[in-house]
Amino acid sequence: MRIAPGLEKEEAPPLLDVESLEKKGVLENVEDDASVINVMTKEKYEHLLKENKLFEGILPKIDNAFAAIDAGVKEVLIGDAKYLLQNVGNVTSGTLFTN
Repeated sequence: MRIAPGLEKEEAPPLLDVESLEKKGVLENVEDDASVINVMTKEKYEHLLKENKLFEGILPKIDNAFAAIDAGVKEVLIGDAKYLLQNVGNVTSGTLFTN
């Protein structure tokens, strides 16, 4: 779901964009479902790309998440929709992208 890039400048950007996956979030090791990266920054993403740790199929979703952040969305959450209601306060189920 790509929300922010099509917005006009005078419109307020949404505060949260949600991407649903079959996994609990972006995995550092695609073979290990427990290796969810809870917070993703651009620096962390670049490091993981250099280390070749990310599964190729997740890269477009991550790129879209950062495009939404760059367009003014405050946070993007990528994860399994079953667990989205667990995201309250500082507890995050999935991978949270922030600026």
